[in-house]
Amino acid sequence: MKIKLIKIFLIIGIFLSVQACTDNKSLNNKGKELTSENILMQDKVQYSLEIIAKNTKIQVYLNGVKIYSDYGLGNVYIDYPVNKFIATGKNEIKFKLNANKDQDYKLKDKAEVEINLKVRNFKTKENYVISTLKYTHNNEDKTFGSSLVGKYNSLKAFTIDKEGNIEVSTPKMESYNNKFGKKTGGVIVSQNVYFKTTYPKWKFLDSENIIEKRMELYTIDELMEIKERPDIKDLYNIYTKIHTALKNKNAESIIDMFEERNYETDIAWGNEPGTTKDKLLAGLKEASQDPQNEIVPFPHEKFAYKIEDNLKIIKVNAIGWNKKTGGSREFSMSFRRENGKWILTR
Repeated sequence: MKIKLIKIFLIIGIFLSVQACTDNKSLNNKGKELTSENILMQDKVQYSLEIIAKNTKIQVYLNGVKIYSDYGLGNVYIDYPVNKFIATGKNEIKFKLNANKDQDYKLKDKAEVEINLKVRNFKTKENYVISTLKYTHNNEDKTFGSSLVGKYNSLKAFTIDKEGNIEVSTPKMESYNNKFGKKTGGVIVSQNVYFKTTYPKWKFLDSENIIEKRMELYTIDELMEIKERPDIKDLYNIYTKIHTALKNKNAESIIDMFEERNYETDIAWGNEPGTTKDKLLAGLKEASQDPQNEIVPFPHEKFAYKIEDNLKIIKVNAIGWNKKTGGSREFSMSFRRENGKWILTR
């Protein structure tokens, strides 16, 4: 009799544990009505990453591109739009937790992170959680509360369904060497989510790799060697061309260099073709021609860049203007490489 009771309690315990994970994942989807429309295949939707973090320094990535970082240790709550990084097929959601030097490069015991991939229906104004990735440093199972591995159905409020059109993989964890190849106690947590969208395959997804591994895995000497490569120096020349044009208040002369970026941004946000180009040109002209703005000189000896974790995108120094009355504005740029040629992207 005792053996049977123990088995019953074990079954109940397992059920409640699974139910807790499922409820956490679809918390924001409870009470949503079933729909005959697949929101993921609609033209005008907004994808975002809801980022909630406590007691940790964090960097958040989507498909290998850093979209958000916070190096304080306060509470973070932000909903970050990510349409132009979402892809048909695999979408990798990843975050890095930086260890703290004042704790011998260890993570704080109370470190907590929750990343919800969300989609917003512009017609009904409703938000749906597609997947959840969680990390709690104090838990034995540190990713407990993440979406369960399996399929989910966008026609049923993104609940688990063996016939679903979304597939979520097992969360993965690895150490984070965030000090030029030296282990410092950080952690990387990631999960893949697969689904279809109306977007074409973004150009950066098939670009050439710029380096062979993530930047933090190189030593300082190795990074200095990369900086001296001919292709990196060529990028320096392209940056100089753009900076010079804006310094000379001639944004029209370089606007065609942003063709891919403008085209893909229009698609990602459901804009009419040419919308992003017109807005970008107007913004660059305003910034460069405003008599109250002074462009920040290009420090040639301090040309810097960051190669994204997908190894395919390189982000260079932002071009900035200081206002004589106080304040500033800046314009950031990223490039990819195709057939040895640098192309402005994202």
